[in-house]
Amino acid sequence: MYASSLVLGIFLLGGALAFPVERNSSVHCSIIPLNNAQSLYFSLSKGQPEQAVSSLGIRSNYTLSKALHAVGSHASPGNNPLVLVSSHPVPGYHFGFEACTSTHMNYPSYSASGSPHWYGHIRVYNPHGGANDSALCVTKRWVEPGHEFLSAEACSYDDNSSQECQFFTVQQLSGKSKTGKYSLGMIGAPKGKWSKHYYFQPGTTKAPAVTVHPDYETGYRLGIEHRGK
Repeated sequence: MYASSLVLGIFLLGGALAFPVERNSSVHCSIIPLNNAQSLYFSLSKGQPEQAVSSLGIRSNYTLSKALHAVGSHASPGNNPLVLVSSHPVPGYHFGFEACTSTHMNYPSYSASGSPHWYGHIRVYNPHGGANDSALCVTKRWVEPGHEFLSAEACSYDDNSSQECQFFTVQQLSGKSKTGKYSLGMIGAPKGKWSKHYYFQPGTTKAPAVTVHPDYETGYRLGIEHRGK
């Protein structure tokens, strides 16, 4: 009895060693120049002139806990990341876009259908960051019903569901190729699967954090543009 159990155990162990543990694959990303577009902005919804009505940025000390306090929420901020604001952002923080190939999201990194557009991450660049700072990406951060924000969190390069809160599309606006003006939209779910439509809204003076509104049209569009001198 003991001998047969030992043989079975050795057989099972040998089988386990013969098949390596499957690891998550990685998404492959590359920075897209976008005609030097580095500034996030809000414009009014379609049908209105395409011009910035509010800028987005980062305050070096404005975190998720402060954003929650400003809207009267006592929910836990978790790792308490910085959040995007639309009132008095700190100069120097800027943004970029990296196109990513993700098997999980099932979108190409680039599509020429209609106006050229790419799929991937919105990068956040800290003007005071060092070479060893982790890469930050704009992230849809759900806290509780009615309270969702855009935060700056470590970019995920695991090709799994972690992409769903950091995957955006950027599309060149018609006739704007020389001015460096592009629209941004959140993907939310892998291609072919049901997803909510995500809209964004500028903050206020007292609650400056940008908020996320699933399936609720706010009247604003998110974009990235180049602001030359």
